[in-house]
Amino acid sequence: MKCYRCLYLLFIFFSFIAHAQNINYTFKVIPLGVKGGIDESDLSCYMLAAEGTNDYICLDAGTVYSGIKKAVDNGLFSQDALFVLRNNIKGYVISHPHLDHVAGLIINS
Repeated sequence: MKCYRCLYLLFIFFSFIAHAQNINYTFKVIPLGVKGGIDESDLSCYMLAAEGTNDYICLDAGTVYSGIKKAVDNGLFSQDALFVLRNNIKGYVISHPHLDHVAGLIINS
């Protein structure tokens, strides 16, 4: 009886894996800051959006504005940094309350 339960659970597990592989989700990830520490121009922050939209969430908020300015300079956005900051960021997800993760919330508010 135990063996049948294990086989049944394995069947369900592999069915979910097979189904999940047929779904194609793509995201745009723009790193605004990838470090931490004393260099305040490169603190942890990533912008994430579903492919085909300009509605981003920021994963952590270390270097938001200066990171967006660098992204504009590199051609990732066609608008200026202030426009992107005010119109394209729809929310923030803070992974934990270190200063390098919440700094952009305070500075850019």
